[in-house]
Amino acid sequence: MTNKFNNWERLERVLKYVNMTANAFATHIGIQRSENIYHIKRGAFGISEELAERITAHFPEINPTWLLSGVGDMFINQTSNKSIVPFYERGIEQLLNQERETKPTKVGKYQLPYECDCDVVVRISDRSMALPGTAATDLFLKHITTGEMIQGNEYLIMFDDQILWRKIRHIKTAPDKWRLVAYDRAETPDIIIDKSNICRVWRVITRMAILVS
Repeated sequence: MTNKFNNWERLERVLKYVNMTANAFATHIGIQRSENIYHIKRGAFGISEELAERITAHFPEINPTWLLSGVGDMFINQTSNKSIVPFYERGIEQLLNQERETKPTKVGKYQLPYECDCDVVVRISDRSMALPGTAATDLFLKHITTGEMIQGNEYLIMFDDQILWRKIRHIKTAPDKWRLVAYDRAETPDIIIDKSNICRVWRVITRMAILVS
């Protein structure tokens, strides 16, 4: 999870780059209350998706991934030697439709750090798997085969009609099945699935929490 004070460090770099005071900057990007900027400075809030969108709409050279997380470089034009992967900002439904090719959707791009080996990033608001205090989670995913699935790891698992983000557990008495387990097992019951019903699977390489602003 990104420290909220690090959000101000990134925003302060933006202010220095555009050579504006916080008040002038807030007015420039259309924020009526500049107090919102100072709340970030005090660590009360992080950089929200809405704020990142406003900033990048006025300064498109600034990397939104970096704004929200600190991952990658500040500027888009520094990404020539970095990996760029598809980004499904609207989450599981968008990814499911894209895989089925039933409703072609506009897919964004996500800049990755050198060390992150993934194929796609998907934003999910599944509270049963999320860390406390997060509005959403960006999952960095690597496509694998079902034979590569290992007990205890997190996966995004696609079936005919849905996609689930869960940890998996062996079932000793049923080796042809998996037990899908959420972090919040008190509120989210386990699900038993047949391995043969899995259409596609991605391993969760890492995750990035989007803080509640």
